[in-house]
Amino acid sequence: MQRTILLAIASALAAASADAASFTASGDRWMYPFNGAAGLETTASIFGAPGEPSFDDRDAQYLLDFATTAEIPAGQGASNYQITSARLTITLKPEGEHGTWDYDPTYDPYTSYGAGTDSDAGRSIELYGVGYRNGFDTLSFTESSAFSPAGPPTPGVRNAYANDYAGGADRDVSNNVRSGFDASPFAVGAIDGLAAGDAAPGGAEVVFELALSPDVVAYLQSRLDAGEVDLIVSGLFSAAFGGPATYPRFETSEGAAAAVLDLEVQVVPEPGSALLLATGLATLVARRRSAG
Repeated sequence: MQRTILLAIASALAAASADAASFTASGDRWMYPFNGAAGLETTASIFGAPGEPSFDDRDAQYLLDFATTAEIPAGQGASNYQITSARLTITLKPEGEHGTWDYDPTYDPYTSYGAGTDSDAGRSIELYGVGYRNGFDTLSFTESSAFSPAGPPTPGVRNAYANDYAGGADRDVSNNVRSGFDASPFAVGAIDGLAAGDAAPGGAEVVFELALSPDVVAYLQSRLDAGEVDLIVSGLFSAAFGGPATYPRFETSEGAAAAVLDLEVQVVPEPGSALLLATGLATLVARRRSAG
């Protein structure tokens, strides 16, 4: 009996193996200064404007928000969320609406833009965390919140921005080309069955397998503790005003296919809870010994 109870203690403290949880986007927003339908758009595109002084390098970004408390309890202490896998899936618009562009499954350095030379065809679709300014945070910024304070478009003013959380601190990568540094995406999007340089097909799923580096894990842990995971899809595809779409165009939650976030997470007890549990079970062992 004593051995059984001790095993129960160990089992309770270690908990079970990581649980799989799947979330559909609870909110999404096309983060573009000229978006007139905040939170209601059926399409979100991503493109860049390196070299344009009035715009961020990463001009059009796609913000996603996932409420996680229905399957993963919030407020357990960030370090107590043990994440073993994280995957995001988004869907391109149908053929003829998804844009014309070549698939590139690898990150391109900032020196390949502007006067630089890209060593491979296409540009990558990248995934980042989200940073906030002007008083907003993960919980207060919604899909209908303002893009920026009132005024003309200006670099570095958007309220929610692509954030690579380098070194465990917020870092806005919206202007990494002009600022002269390489961003560190959480993941680069992959399309099953395509080779690098292939033309991307309409309706395809773009899948991001997040690299669980210490920075990415810490970011996800902080979001799970808050009860919402927010992410941004970004890419430095070229765009021309009034010209054809030479960049990716995605479905949104108001369109035909909402984004999906799949996580495998084990929530371990807070130290205080674990101590109480161990103490209680140890007391039970002692009582059974006395009774014997």
